[in-house]
Amino acid sequence: KKSMSVVDHHTASEAFLDFHAEEVKKRGKCPADWVWLVPPAGGSMTGVFHQEMFNFIVKPQYRTQVDPWEEERIEVPCPIDTELIRSRSSFLFDKQACLFKKIYVYYGSET
Repeated sequence: KKSMSVVDHHTASEAFLDFHAEEVKKRGKCPADWVWLVPPAGGSMTGVFHQEMFNFIVKPQYRTQVDPWEEERIEVPCPIDTELIRSRSSFLFDKQACLFKKIYVYYGSET
């Protein structure tokens, strides 16, 4: 069952200040970006507006990694000559059509 709740900016501000106080008490710090937390309309009327915040990155952290070949603009060659394969039956495999002798597939898990 899916649900959704709607709150006003004053209630959200109070909830964040409660969370912020708990984090500071437990861990001694709480990273927060003031610009993203203060609402654009009536921001000075909320408690978040007057709260001093520090925006920093906690490490180690899990982030999505950009594919290295896209980031470095590396062309990945096609290991099989597709024109040669198309011209023959799909059930036959020609070893001469391969450009590489072995293909290694590396994978990892976060668990």
